[in-house]
Amino acid sequence: MLTDALKAETYRLWRDRGAVFWGFAFPGIGVFLLGIVASLFIRYVAKQQMPGAINLGSDMVGALGGAGSPITQIFFLIAAAAIFGTDYRWETWRLQTPRNSRINLMLAKFAAYGLGVFLALLGMAIGGLLSGLVRAVIETSPIAPFDFAAWQAGFLRGLLASWLELMVVGVITALLAVLTRTNVAAIIVTLLLAFAQAIIMGQVRIDPRDPPLDALASFPALAANVVRGGPVDIGGATANGAPAAALMLGLWIVVFGGAAILLFLRQELTRE
Repeated sequence: MLTDALKAETYRLWRDRGAVFWGFAFPGIGVFLLGIVASLFIRYVAKQQMPGAINLGSDMVGALGGAGSPITQIFFLIAAAAIFGTDYRWETWRLQTPRNSRINLMLAKFAAYGLGVFLALLGMAIGGLLSGLVRAVIETSPIAPFDFAAWQAGFLRGLLASWLELMVVGVITALLAVLTRTNVAAIIVTLLLAFAQAIIMGQVRIDPRDPPLDALASFPALAANVVRGGPVDIGGATANGAPAAALMLGLWIVVFGGAAILLFLRQELTRE
């Protein structure tokens, strides 16, 4: 039954072209366009040239790091709200719950969102790669030799960190969508929480290379940065506590995702 729910949910998401484009496709397109605009500005407006060769591996890993920005997360919020809140908006829960269990329905939504996030992150990495190639043409700069071993480690850590961080965003959105029964409230509140986290982290002095456990548990963005390994530079020093940081992100996903499911199980869906 879970397989049936997952097939149905992925089909419904695919048919929601607006959510698919703005929520999952546009982040990769945005990375590519921003890279081109930045290169054109530096080359023809500032009339400068970035020193050194173009490191395409670093560009790809750096693009993944953009998932930690609240601005980028707005697009994933659109997708998450569409997945978890649309049934309240159109009052379609009453058509689904007789055909499958509520747990399966919610788990299918989490799985569909997780798959969309994974594909979107790959799109962002490709956007970073393509923008690097265009920058090499604009600036007539050489491309640095590609070190696959060093790139692979940084890329996998960046992919895991960004996926976990965006899953935290998704489960919080899911909980708020179930609680408020509206897409708008889920998007606005989750976005405010993301900006509040960024502001508080800017005020609190925490060593990102060896943060305390309570800080990792309090700030998902900090935990994601630790999992990434600190700076974006390929081959740079790795941060301490990456396993603990990944565990904290996993706990956020389990706790808030479980809360959303428990609340949904107790919810009255007479109208929906």
